[in-house]
Amino acid sequence: MHTIHAPDILHYKGGIGAIKGWIFNKGKVYSFVVLWTIIQIIAFAVGFKLYVSSDKYKESRQSLGASFIIARTSAFMIHVNTSMILFPVCRNIITSIRGTFLNNVIPFDLSIGFHKIIGWTIVFFSLLHTAAHYRNYYLLYILTGKAKSLPYMLVASGPSWSGHIMLVCLAFIAIPALSRYRRKNFNFFWYAHHLFSIFFFMFSIHGAFCMLKPVNPPYCVNGSTFYRYYVAGGVIYLFERILREIRGSRSSSGVISKVILHPSHVVEIRFSKSHADSCKAGQYVFINCPAVAINEWHPFTLTSAPEEDFYSVHIRVVGDWTKSFAKIVGIKDLDTDLKLSPNDPLDFVSNGKFGELSKQAGNNGSNRISKFLDIKSFSLPKLMIDGPFGSASEDVFKHEVAMLFGAGIGVTPFASILKSMWYRFNNLKAGNLKKVYFIWTQKDTNSFEWFQDLLEAIEEKDEENVIGSKSLINSSKSSSNSTSLSSISDFKFSNISLYEGSSSLTKNYRYPPTPTPSKFLDIRIYITAKFTMEQINNLIVQDSVGFKDTITNLRAPTIYGRPNLDKIFTEVATKHPGADVGVFFCGPVRMGLDIKKKSNEFTSNFKTRTRFTYNKENF
Repeated sequence: MHTIHAPDILHYKGGIGAIKGWIFNKGKVYSFVVLWTIIQIIAFAVGFKLYVSSDKYKESRQSLGASFIIARTSAFMIHVNTSMILFPVCRNIITSIRGTFLNNVIPFDLSIGFHKIIGWTIVFFSLLHTAAHYRNYYLLYILTGKAKSLPYMLVASGPSWSGHIMLVCLAFIAIPALSRYRRKNFNFFWYAHHLFSIFFFMFSIHGAFCMLKPVNPPYCVNGSTFYRYYVAGGVIYLFERILREIRGSRSSSGVISKVILHPSHVVEIRFSKSHADSCKAGQYVFINCPAVAINEWHPFTLTSAPEEDFYSVHIRVVGDWTKSFAKIVGIKDLDTDLKLSPNDPLDFVSNGKFGELSKQAGNNGSNRISKFLDIKSFSLPKLMIDGPFGSASEDVFKHEVAMLFGAGIGVTPFASILKSMWYRFNNLKAGNLKKVYFIWTQKDTNSFEWFQDLLEAIEEKDEENVIGSKSLINSSKSSSNSTSLSSISDFKFSNISLYEGSSSLTKNYRYPPTPTPSKFLDIRIYITAKFTMEQINNLIVQDSVGFKDTITNLRAPTIYGRPNLDKIFTEVATKHPGADVGVFFCGPVRMGLDIKKKSNEFTSNFKTRTRFTYNKENF
């Protein structure tokens, strides 16, 4: 049995090296954040100086004091931030320019995060503006001799009722956008977010009531000035929405050609792709099915490769929209727990422009099959497709080495990438990419059997033996009463060995030797589920013979436990000194933070000077 022990970490302490590593991996993001912060500070200073020193507002300052200055300055900051908030969600514009030199300066892949930052900045200054004006209203109530009641001034006056409507809109926009609410009620979030149009309209008239008049003419003859701030972003955003409708309504787009029901309630939809369409591996599209909901657009990662003559997406049927969509495309029963027969084709057949990537039935580890749906006698809905749009994963072929980390459903973006790699490698078009490490972490295999089928299809087509498998096992501590395979250290068997001290399990298959950098693709699958002793015994018996993993049916053995990131990054850095390594992740936030941290640490402090560039999928 051949087991790799990760080499000792060769860290060095070098101030210049650490600074270079930080700049390489974080410089673009932090530079942009610093630039945005400077813009905020300058804007605040300009607004503050205007309302503190301008003679036009002298009377208001004397009457209301600091609360007037705070209210007006915060209003100015809302204007500034509102002028920018629509640009980050203009996906067509971003996709067009992320392929230019500007992508080296502006972190376009973090556009949604930037949109959130601007949004919460608007919330902050809106609350500050409201609190200051509440004090202003009270002071005006006293100064006017209580001519109008305080409730009237707080609710019924023009600035008050328009401002309170804006606050309600802002609450419905911001609160459902929090991740814990958005994931559970996406439809509500989507509709509530469109209250921004009412917010903008109210903002346009909010300042036109001229409750606090300047000392000098022309007073308030110009009305509200808000429209001047959002008109540019509004026009571009309107263009985006019109373009979405035009692209989505094309007759050549969105015609469903195949519907495949995979195990674990996963539906694969394939739809037409015209010769004019172009996409890159790792991109995503927005899909609208008018038969389900005419106004709802949902993002899905493309699972087809650019080299294939169709688009495909894999949809997990879990929510209201996906359940309704499954029924619309003719799926009445989501159960696929059927035994395989020798004549049943496993419905994963991808005909590409440069060859065929296919998987035949009979070897699926889960013993469950996918079903083709007979669509000839069924009226399928027309889909509206907007996209494809750029994502971080499309840059994978720009690097010498790529590390693909997928966790759970986060593995989906890598389907397109792995397919495209297969096509490129077989047609000698891999470009700069020389080595790929695919690291897939999952709780169990039942939910993503379709992806196992893809990996098995790639392995079966591996005539050049360019796919390696890794048998370095890393463990995670068990906190369950059931026994984890990675927690046993005193059990040995002829085919499975567990080592004391390492708390890890290694399968001794009759595989080729541990891969070297000459292997193009290195697949590592980690399962974090806890197993009972009965399940362990069954695995031992089933694994005693055969060349493939019992659980996944792949040549790459299953690894029980969580990835040891230190060992993985050390190994990659040692095997590829000085290389440009792209680290791509899609999955849980916590795991992403850990991988990002290791990317930064090893870029800054590892002796081989290997550069790890961290990229994360963001919708």
